[in-house]
Formats: sequence, structure tokens, C-alpha cells
Amino acid sequence: MSTYLERYEVIGNTGFKARMQMALWVAAIAILASGSSTAGAKTWARNSLKTEADTDTAKRMAIRCASTGLGLSSTDAEIQTAVDTVVAELVA
Repeated sequence: MSTYLERYEVIGNTGFKARMQMALWVAAIAILASGSSTAGAKTWARNSLKTEADTDTAKRMAIRCASTGLGLSSTDAEIQTAVDTVVAELVA
């Protein structure tokens, strides 16, 4: 398990933030492709695909992922799973 300081440093890492952004876009595309997504979830997904995540959303996403121990060496699949979990909470 990484230390709090290591986790904090991950949040500010440009590469990690870019991976989080891509994971958010992938989650948005999955919502739009799903026939069971709610109207609110689809609205969130459409808005998410228009631009990069606002600073607050991206930071909250990075904090949530880093707090679970994800870091620079985490796989894209691990990051996607964590992001999908947070997105499901956001659009619920």
C-alpha cells in the first residue's frame, strides 16, 4: 500500500490525470451505448464528451482512485474499473 504522500503526488501527476480523463471518456461512451442507461446518465455522458472534465471532477476522480491505492503503475483496466465505479455513483 502506498503512503499518503505517494497517493497525494499521484493526484498531481499529469500522466495519471490524462489516464483518468481517458477513463472518464470511455465510461461516458459506455453509458451512451447502453440501452439501460437513465436519461440523467446519458446527459452526463454527452456533457462529459464535449470537453475535458472540469478541474473539480477530475481531481475528485483522481483522489478517489489514489485513495484505493491506484498509482502510476496501475493498469488501464484497474483505473477504468475504479472510474466506472465512481461514475456509477455520480449518475445514480
